[in-house]
Amino acid sequence: MTYEIGYAIPGAAFRVGRYRMLRPGLARYEPWWTDPGRAIALPERRYPLDLRSNFTVAMEERIALPAGWRAVSMPRSRRSSHRNGSWSIAAGLGPGQVIYRRQATLADPYVRTADYRAFRQSMLDYLDARQGWIVLQTDLNVN
Repeated sequence: MTYEIGYAIPGAAFRVGRYRMLRPGLARYEPWWTDPGRAIALPERRYPLDLRSNFTVAMEERIALPAGWRAVSMPRSRRSSHRNGSWSIAAGLGPGQVIYRRQATLADPYVRTADYRAFRQSMLDYLDARQGWIVLQTDLNVN
């Protein structure tokens, strides 16, 4: 399945001194079938975890920057792999825009008890990596 959505959010970046802070719209969005939150609620498991199906979800967000604005800090790119899959998050710059990409793959939906701790830690790291901010700054002559 592939879909494209366009939207505008005037004033999405809030002011902090001479900077503006912006969190990508995809940063906290997670399709319900890929959200690891409930699956990793337990710190340990006695029995294997069956997530029922494998998947790959790749998302890309292109954030157009207003004239005179530039990104001075981006979320740190991060990635992880584990026995059952992998994930990556990266932010970069394109012409007049910030490009934010996320990909998560669950290659094997059956998480063995012995692998659960590593799987859980990777998923906790994934959830943490989504929290990054884009810091913007304008030229002094542009509001």
